[in-house]
Amino acid sequence: MIDILAQLHAGSALTLCGQGKYLLLDSPFTVLPLGIETIIYNIQLLGIRVILAHPERILPIQADLRLLEGLVARGLLLQVTSSSLLGKNGPRAEAVARRILELRWVHFVASDSHSPIQRRPGMANAAQELIELVGADTAQELLEHNGRRIIKNETVPTNPLPYTEVKKRLFGWFGANK
Repeated sequence: MIDILAQLHAGSALTLCGQGKYLLLDSPFTVLPLGIETIIYNIQLLGIRVILAHPERILPIQADLRLLEGLVARGLLLQVTSSSLLGKNGPRAEAVARRILELRWVHFVASDSHSPIQRRPGMANAAQELIELVGADTAQELLEHNGRRIIKNETVPTNPLPYTEVKKRLFGWFGANK
């Protein structure tokens, strides 16, 4: 991932729409690269906004959402995979996707489709689910408007909420404990 900085300085890294303002960053699912905060910061110093693809599927983020909080507060944009919203990437990815939607940390919902045959887009069901979760206006922002903003080289708005723990209800012999 360090190579991305050298590629950006050399002008050989591909930014979205070739305009140099947005960069889609992918991470392995098993680890967050060492020094990712510094890498993202250095990319941002170049005037490029970083979009992290499918954070809900990255195991360290599944274990601790606070890993994202500071990055999102400092301008990292997040793209959730539509199949995660539908539970197709496992219950943890689904739960994280839904939670970061609640926190307004998500800026894009995309298919992660690589072709019409393998990993087909299947966005209709995800769009309906998204409407039920965040409402039609926000769903349209995440599915359509923010992508158009990138194409037009405009700023994608952010308004993240601070992270808060979700308290789980425990059920015992004598009823619910909070």
